Amino acid sequence: MEVQEFGKQNSRKIMLLPGNMMSWRQFEAVIPLLEKQYHVIAVSTNGYDDTGKTTFTTAEAMAEKLEQYINVLLYTLDAADEKES
Repeated sequence: MEVQEFGKQNSRKIMLLPGNMMSWRQFEAVIPLLEKQYHVIAVSTNGYDDTGKTTFTTAEAMAEKLEQYINVLLYTLDAADEKES
């Protein structure tokens, strides 16, 4: 899974999830519009990212990997919020 981020200076976040067997690049036209107001997180499906190092196995495996990423992201955001308080 490849993750690209844009507009990191913005506090509001939006995650762009492609359908199976797709790259984050399908969102290239809208990312410039969204990154003006959002921290954009765009995801590529395994086997369809630009790394050439991953292989698509199943939609279920991809969903589990995405769930893990989101959990880490939410934990990181919570920790940052607590640090600011």
